[in-house]
Amino acid sequence: MAISKHSNKKERRSFNPSEVSMELLDGIRYDLNRPTDVMVGSQAFNFFVERQLNDYLKKTSFSEEANLEKLAFSKFINNNLRLGAFHPGFPGRDVHFSHENRRNRILIRARAIARSILAFLSEEDWFLACRHSSGTSLGLSFSETNLEDKWRLPMTATKSAMLVMHRYFCWDKQMAVAIGYNFDNVESNYTLVYGSRLTTVPKTSKERRIIAVEPTANMYLQQGLAEIMSRSLASFGVDIESQQFLHTRLAYYASVGRHLATIDWSMASDSVSCSAVEFFLPAQWNSVLHLVRCSQTEVFGSFVDLNMISSMGNATTFPLQTLLFFSVAQAVCLESPNAHSMFSELRSNVEVTVFGDDCILPSAHASEFIGIMESIGFICNKDKSFWSLDCPFRESCGSDFYLGRNVRPVYLRDPHNTRFSSLEPWLYSSMNNVIKKYISCFGRLTYLYDKEFFRCVFRIFAQHNLYVKVVPSSYPDDSGLHIAEDFGRWQVSYPDVKWDRVVVSDSKLTTYTTCTFRYRFRKRGNDHLRYVSRLKS
Repeated sequence: MAISKHSNKKERRSFNPSEVSMELLDGIRYDLNRPTDVMVGSQAFNFFVERQLNDYLKKTSFSEEANLEKLAFSKFINNNLRLGAFHPGFPGRDVHFSHENRRNRILIRARAIARSILAFLSEEDWFLACRHSSGTSLGLSFSETNLEDKWRLPMTATKSAMLVMHRYFCWDKQMAVAIGYNFDNVESNYTLVYGSRLTTVPKTSKERRIIAVEPTANMYLQQGLAEIMSRSLASFGVDIESQQFLHTRLAYYASVGRHLATIDWSMASDSVSCSAVEFFLPAQWNSVLHLVRCSQTEVFGSFVDLNMISSMGNATTFPLQTLLFFSVAQAVCLESPNAHSMFSELRSNVEVTVFGDDCILPSAHASEFIGIMESIGFICNKDKSFWSLDCPFRESCGSDFYLGRNVRPVYLRDPHNTRFSSLEPWLYSSMNNVIKKYISCFGRLTYLYDKEFFRCVFRIFAQHNLYVKVVPSSYPDDSGLHIAEDFGRWQVSYPDVKWDRVVVSDSKLTTYTTCTFRYRFRKRGNDHLRYVSRLKS
């Protein structure tokens, strides 16, 4: 009988995340379907329960990953073809504002707002703002994201970006010396590519998100433009750094007063057409955005001409779509039935705010705003847009509110892998998220008593002879359960659980046993390079 070459090796243990997730969902379903005095008659709670049970597994993707990726690529290609055949019909350059119809007057005013935000672009300001991101780029592997790898020559670039990058090194001679840039043979410093390469990342259990891996030089230049755009938006009250918190607060108020609409869009990052950029932006900005963009991308092994200015992966995409949505939303709200002047009412409207493709504006203007944006190539996501006065639900930037109550469901995320070593930290992360939601649902005093979800988790620990680790809430989610403050009550409520040791010394210092992943990093230091990089700031 033939003996397997690896028969003497220890078999690697694994687990089935799909089976575990169904057990956890059954526990949540049992807990939420048992009404208590706190919940009876609460419309917000009933709304939350329905969403929680329907969406708990929304972010998981345990199977058919290859099929989902193909669907995402096909969707991207179809949208690119749609933009190529789409003719928005922008107003001409020599039109008279007061003689145009309402739609064109709004677009002309929006163009004036956009161009007042993005004024003159100084090349020195641009080069000062350029930097490398922490993400991967074309020609580098996923692990090669440190500064030394990003500055390694030759770097990938499109032909137009190579010319701009050469101007950059003529400006930043210290960096050129630090990386050994060859001024005598410029092309030897670059690996010329036709464009970007598409890849995907998980979005939901039924969909993956498209990301374009951009050339290294292009990304460096794009980061500078994105920084300048973000600063310009901030001077007009749209601070991308803090905008998410503002949207959360406004979504809360809107769910109570219903005076504000929250609008979301489908494939917004892939729907900014080149013609829209040419119409709305100053000629100088239009020119530099074309210089650093990739006009082609690799899909299914072949290159496709892009009809969009950029996609996710290009650093300018997010601030650019923020600028366009904000300008049009402001123009819609400033337009009155008898408006004959472009600037007579121009002011900062505090009820108009945009973060990427998340838009908030007065409900009375929502329908017209959607119509204008759809006329220039965008697609409204009606399932995630809310502006009706009869609907007390609003959502924006990951915050969901119903009548002023947070009804955002807890999502189960995929484990790192299906190895047995990933089961314990995955359960800790999942349980810690549910604990936070249970506290808001059942109250701080009673959230832990008689809960089937917790019993389900503890049964899984017992099946695999694992001890349950307890840590303070400041520890990482996957290090243990965040129940150190209530540990005594948990011990009494679930006496059959095998708890790991929590040691309190004579000096009242507490020692916890934690579950941690160990990540290996390859460090390569170049002090000269890092010092030169810091000189710019």
